[in-house]
Amino acid sequence: MHKTKLLLRSLLKPVLLFVSFITVAGIYYFFDPSRDTFFISCPLKALTSYECAGCGSQRAFHALLHFHFLEAVKFNVLFVMLFFIVICLLLLRISGNDTLIKKFNGILFGKKTLFVILIIILLFSLFKNTVFYKGIIENL
Repeated sequence: MHKTKLLLRSLLKPVLLFVSFITVAGIYYFFDPSRDTFFISCPLKALTSYECAGCGSQRAFHALLHFHFLEAVKFNVLFVMLFFIVICLLLLRISGNDTLIKKFNGILFGKKTLFVILIIILLFSLFKNTVFYKGIIENL
C-alpha cells in the first residue's frame, strides 16, 4: 500500500502536466486566436502598437498544431524555435539518458544562458518591429 502511494505521488506531477498540455493544445487546436476573441491580447501592442517578442505566439501555436509550419514562422519565429527545443528536451527526458539530461540542464539553466536568452528576446522584440523584418516575413 505504501509503495502504491509513492508511485502515485511520483506520477502525479507528470500526469497533471500532460493533462494540462493536452487541454491547452485542444483549446488552441479547435479555436483560432486570430478569430476568437476570448484569447488574451498583448497589453504592450494595445498601448503602443509595437509587438513584443511573444506577439503571435498563440497564432503560431494554433498553426503548429495544424502542421502549418511556414504560417507559424510568419506569426512568431522565436516561438517556433522554442517549441521545437522543448519537444527535443521532452524526448531527451523520456529517453532516460541521465548523462545528457544533466549536461543539458547545466547548459540551459546556467546564469550565462539566462543572460543570452534575455538578450535574444530583447533584440528579437526590437527587430520584429522593423520594416526589414516585416518585409522578410511577407516574402516567406
